[in-house]
Amino acid sequence: MYDDRTLAGLRRGALTAPEVDLVNLERQFPNKVPTSMRKVLTLSLLLLAACSEQSPQQTVEQAAPAPAPEAREPETRVDFKATALRNPLPEGIEFPFPFHRLNDNTISAGTSNPERRVYVEIRQLTPQEAEEAFAGLLAEKGFSESGTELVKGVRELTFSRTDGTKVTVKINPRHRKPRAPDATGTLHLVWQSN
Repeated sequence: MYDDRTLAGLRRGALTAPEVDLVNLERQFPNKVPTSMRKVLTLSLLLLAACSEQSPQQTVEQAAPAPAPEAREPETRVDFKATALRNPLPEGIEFPFPFHRLNDNTISAGTSNPERRVYVEIRQLTPQEAEEAFAGLLAEKGFSESGTELVKGVRELTFSRTDGTKVTVKINPRHRKPRAPDATGTLHLVWQSN
């Protein structure tokens, strides 16, 4: 695959395998590889070879463990433009905490009563505080909590009312990729009217 001159360069350590490939490419197509491309490829190969030869210095530092998401102190002033809901929640309910909308849909899957689904980031409050505030707001509107589950760290609360309206709230304190810098978790709301 390599000619004698290239093999001699490899034996002396003057050429690395990627450089040999570049030399062979230039020999096979002498007028096809532009000079600027040769320079870029050569520079890239040299940088790659230099980086792979360096051994990174490893330093061990004693760092305090990161606080749990619930224990994190929310920032009070953050320059972030939060996105509002597309439409108000049913019955004039508003989230009793700062939020950033991630998703807001109304689904009418063949039924006469559409289903409202809202997904927001909880901002500036812990997920527990947001849950308590929202549950209190739903209680004021006549809802009672009819069930609570914990599935993979996500609290799922179900609220119902005598007229058949059902509200499901999922609170996730482990929001992996927050968009808002002061997000502490997420709330997923499903409102099913009857």
